[in-house]
Parts: sequence; C-alpha cells; structure tokens
Amino acid sequence: MLYNKLKEYSTFDAIKFEQKDRQFIALKDLYENKKMSNENYLFLIIVNSIICYQLSWKWENYWEEFSENLKNKEFSNFFEIYNFFEKFLRESKNNRRFIDTKLKRVKKIESFYENFLWQSEYFYKNMDLLVLDLSKIMNQKMEAKTIVFAVKMFSYGARNIYDFEYFPENIMIPIDSRLENLYKKENPHLASPKGEEQKISNKEVKEFYINLSKKLKIPLLHLDAILWVNYEELIKKILNNKKTMNLKNYISEITDFPKPWINFKDISPILENFEALDFVINSFEIANSWKINKIVWLDARWFIFGSILAYKMKLPFIMLRKKGKLPWECEEISYDLEYWSNTFEIQKVAIKSWDKVAIVDDLLATGWSAKAAIDLIEKLWWIIESLNFVIELEFLNWKEKFWDKKVVSLVKY
Repeated sequence: MLYNKLKEYSTFDAIKFEQKDRQFIALKDLYENKKMSNENYLFLIIVNSIICYQLSWKWENYWEEFSENLKNKEFSNFFEIYNFFEKFLRESKNNRRFIDTKLKRVKKIESFYENFLWQSEYFYKNMDLLVLDLSKIMNQKMEAKTIVFAVKMFSYGARNIYDFEYFPENIMIPIDSRLENLYKKENPHLASPKGEEQKISNKEVKEFYINLSKKLKIPLLHLDAILWVNYEELIKKILNNKKTMNLKNYISEITDFPKPWINFKDISPILENFEALDFVINSFEIANSWKINKIVWLDARWFIFGSILAYKMKLPFIMLRKKGKLPWECEEISYDLEYWSNTFEIQKVAIKSWDKVAIVDDLLATGWSAKAAIDLIEKLWWIIESLNFVIELEFLNWKEKFWDKKVVSLVKY
C-alpha cells in the first residue's frame, strides 16, 4: 500500500524537501538581494505563479531566471510591475510561449494589488482565503494548478519574512498525471484481464489523496512536496518492487568489431531472455512514464525495444531513421558516429511543437548520435525530458555534449 511506503515521512520531512527545492532557493536568494518592499516581493511571486505554465524549459530554471531579473529592482505601483513582466517575458529563455495570453493574466490580477499590499501577512496566516480570492479573480477552480501553485510559491517567499505557517489542510492539490499514475499503481484492480485500464474519475482520485493525507496527518500541499520535490527517488521506492538484475550477464563483448580495437557491446542476448527484456522495459517505464507523451528511438536495430516500451506506456512511438528510409517530407540532421558519418531524418507529419519526449537508445558512447537527435528534436521545438540508454560507456567524453540533460542508463562500463 502507498500508505505503508509513505508512513515513514512526516510534515517535517515535507518541509525539508520544500526547502531543498531550487524554486525555494531562488526565492530566498531574491529576498536576500532585493530592494523592493516585502509586499511587492510577495505579490510578484503570485503574479509569476499564475503565468508559470507551458514553459519552454524546466520550472526551476524559470524561477531562477525570474529571481535573477528582479534583484535590485524597485516598484511603486502596478503599472511598473506590469511593465516588468512585459519586458521579462519577451526576453525570457524559459517562458517563451503564449506571451500575450500570459500578459492578459497579469493585467487581470491588477484588481487584487492594492488589497494584497496591506494584507500580505493576513493572507499568509490564512492561505485558504488566498486560494479563494485568487480563484475568484482569475475565474478558475480553487484546485486549479496555477492557483494552488501561486499559494505554494507565495508561502515559499513568505517564509523569508514571517514566522513559519503550515499549509491549511483544506487546500486541495491538482490531480495531474503523476498522481493518477500512483493511484493506478495502488489500485491494480483498475486494469482489466485484457490489460485495458478502466476509466477513473477525478473525484475518486481526489478522495484517495484526501484520505491518504488524513491518515498520514500531512496536509495535502505538504504531502505534494514529498511526491513532487523528491518524486523520482520516491517513485522507484514505491513502485519498483521487482528484483534487481545484473544486465551485464546478458551483454556479450565482441572484440575487433566493427573495427579493430573496438570492444562491441552486443545486447542481443537481452532480447533472447524474457526476464532481462522485461527488466529493461520496466526500468525505463518507471523512470519516465509520468513525464512524457512521446518515445523517440534512434535507428534502427533497437526499434524493437522502443516499440515495446511505447506500447506498454501507451505512448506514440517516433522513429529517427537514417536518410532515405522514410517516405513523405522529412526534417534531417547530419552527424559523425564513432566509425562513420550519417544523417537522421524524421517525418514532418509526426511533428507537434512542445511535445515532451524521452530519447532512448541502446548505447551511449561518444554521444554524437544522441547529440544529433537532441539538435534535431529541439529544432522541432520538442522538450526533451530525458535521455535513456541501456549501456553507458563512462570513460568516453560525452558529458560536455549535453551536460544540461538528464541521462538515465541501466548499465555502466
């Protein structure tokens, strides 16, 4: 049960996770280097929260950029605040989409400005009322993601000014894909004998987390920190109950192939052993399932892994193929491999901007093919959540090619 996996945590643990959050650290750094009033500092955090969606890059990067741009700035009225956001968004590296729509949201909250300035401490002590007021002003549900997130980030900033206040128990967290994923894993009966998932209602998932919060005696928004700030380690702990496996036992080393002095890592034996193949697919699924909406697999011999993974995760499977292998109009990029040069192509009909993808391949060596895939995918305005490899050769100098990306590998040499 999920409760048994979480009962070792307390609200105090959640607060520690929150204070390790890069967003929390960014706001603390801003507080220590600000010229504006405390009230404007907190109001700007709220405004930035309601436009913090559909980002071009990670939330942490965006809040660090936001905080850096506000250092040593002062504001005397809302007009100056609006002008700041108009300039900041148009120059932002991490929040480049739907700028005009987001500026309308900034304008919409103007009516709340004067009321907030003389009640900021009151709202901190009554964060449930802040949720209510923001939801009315923005015409959104009280559990809407940007509303709840605004209160969370407001709290992060307010902790630098006032005595610590816990999140109220009646603030509901938004039910997103990661929470639904945990709920489904907790309730395997939702899957039919044919492997098809039954539809679940938002109401039953909400009730599940409300009851879990009460049983753990951790307010929902603090519980969310345990599930979010520390999510990737926690998800493995909660869900990965499968036995460990030494995949090196299923990888053959062939000397002098395809050229002299090359020790080729052949993972064909993994395909010949169901348990090894199952372990690989499940390991990748656990690492990525709640974040992405497309699997991108590199040409060509390991397409079998990618298709199984995409099928199990119920995600589209996109092929990057060598030049001349795909019909229709394609985007392409050339690159140098360890042994030869090549060109990747992807069909333009598969392209939908801002998709979040996981790149998967069998081997990370010098990293040139992965770098080519990254360049092509980012050219298409897709967001790369992670790079995933069965094998990683640590001794080769690949890290500088994509140092800013998350790399998951199952076997290291």
